[in-house]
Amino acid sequence: MTSSTSNSKYKSRTKKSLLPTAEDSSAPRPSRFRSFRRLGWGLLIALLLLGVADGYVFRNAYMYDMGVGARGGFIGQWAHLDRSFKATDPGLIEYAVFGDSQSLDAFRPDIMADELGVSAESIFNFSVSGGKPTDIAYTYSKYIDQLPNLTHILLVVNEHQFNNVDAGQDSKFKFHASFGQRWQAVNKDNYGELMSGWVLRSFGMRAEWQKHVARYGSGELPASPPAFPGGIQPYTWSKPEDRTAEFALTVADRWFKGWQLDGVYTAAFDEFVGQIRSDGIRLTIVQIPRTDLFEREIQAQYAVQQQAYLAHIRGVASAHNVEFVVMDGPAADGDDALGLTLESFRDTNHVNPQGAELLSRYVADRWWR
Repeated sequence: MTSSTSNSKYKSRTKKSLLPTAEDSSAPRPSRFRSFRRLGWGLLIALLLLGVADGYVFRNAYMYDMGVGARGGFIGQWAHLDRSFKATDPGLIEYAVFGDSQSLDAFRPDIMADELGVSAESIFNFSVSGGKPTDIAYTYSKYIDQLPNLTHILLVVNEHQFNNVDAGQDSKFKFHASFGQRWQAVNKDNYGELMSGWVLRSFGMRAEWQKHVARYGSGELPASPPAFPGGIQPYTWSKPEDRTAEFALTVADRWFKGWQLDGVYTAAFDEFVGQIRSDGIRLTIVQIPRTDLFEREIQAQYAVQQQAYLAHIRGVASAHNVEFVVMDGPAADGDDALGLTLESFRDTNHVNPQGAELLSRYVADRWWR
């Protein structure tokens, strides 16, 4: 009897404990405001981290350095250029070359300095592979404030720099273009990509940094090459088939595909020339020699487009009282034919070390002595 009564009381207490009590119903619960506040702080921290990463990682050329090959890649090449620049004394630089891969291969600061009898550190080649006027102007703006003694600039131009048809698709343009430049390049197919990429470089450059993620994932880590003196390291060799008429036509077709002279590249060139002149720097604009194979293809296929390009350059040069010279080839100005042969080139439009020796000495003697 006693046992039965005891069990009954225990069960009664157990049932009561399972039911809600006044104390339970009055217990404090997390408010929606507090939950929202915690969520808000988390979102704010995430946005701050994204902003820092976007400003200091995804806008940094070193992030995209592919290593030694391909000059570090189209974006990573600015890291190579920066290493070279940091390895010299900017205060010693008096002469500079700006342009693309043609001038990168053609003009060697050490040879030009030897011709002039000056220190090799007084000459720097700021050329970048695939350089368009927007790339050249970006490079100039990045370093000009550190060049107090710069007095002479050689600006190398050619036709591909002024074909604006695919400006908005260029990874270099997406990396550094200003809002105004992007606005000039927008169309119905790329406006979202270009403008979103201006706000968030991590989004605009996702195709580039994803390549690095894949490389790191596979254990292929890019090597950081030592600084090359006087600029990005030039290429010195190409395959024999790169000096043929077939290759010349392939390059010419790529340069003039969908030719569009008006656009952001051309506007950037016009502004850049004016900027150099307003900075009090002596400027010379040149188109350097290409092989006869290449010139013949342009004359046969794209003579009208070439003449429009030349007319524009001459007009801008004249407006700013700047000398513009086409060196060698069918469109050469005056008696500037240098007599380069096919053996002076590594491909149909880039000189090899022998051609670079000749061009470096000729240009230094003519315009910088």
